Amino acid sequence: MHRELTGKVEPEGRQRGFSMLEMMITLFILLGIATIVMMAMMQMTMTQGSVANRTQMHGSVRSATELIQQEIGQSGRLPPFTTPVTLGAAVAPGTLVVASVNSVAGMFVNEKLVVDAGQMGAGLPPIYQNPETVTVTLIDAVSTPPTFTAAFNFSHNAGAPVVVAGPSPVESYPRMQRIRPRPSY
Repeated sequence: MHRELTGKVEPEGRQRGFSMLEMMITLFILLGIATIVMMAMMQMTMTQGSVANRTQMHGSVRSATELIQQEIGQSGRLPPFTTPVTLGAAVAPGTLVVASVNSVAGMFVNEKLVVDAGQMGAGLPPIYQNPETVTVTLIDAVSTPPTFTAAFNFSHNAGAPVVVAGPSPVESYPRMQRIRPRPSY
């Protein structure tokens, strides 16, 4: 006979433990709990992956936006000519017209210039009231006077001012140039 702490006497043929039915019920309950826990962990893993993807996407968008902001801040800003540039002789309309000027310093091929920029500046005679934007196709700095080649749609008088084409008329005309500090990043 086997004696427990309770003092009960059990027959020798019977062993203590869970019955098969108790074991099966316990395993099904534990299986259900484990399934719920695993599904919750998988859902949390998927949510964490989604949050990580969104965070990375927002970081990439933020970086791209900062880069675009920096590029826009630095683009399109050509300095004006150091000395006022004027036409040395009258110019007739045509596809490849050679225009003589007092200086080609600071000019480059494919640069856009505004010729006859009278309405952009103050105090110029009314004969310079026919502004035209031209694209420089060739520069000859060794000839006297220096010249540049461009396609002109209008005729222009000798002495007409030539300025760098800028984002606005005030920024294009050297005498009225406003200096704005660039933001630091």
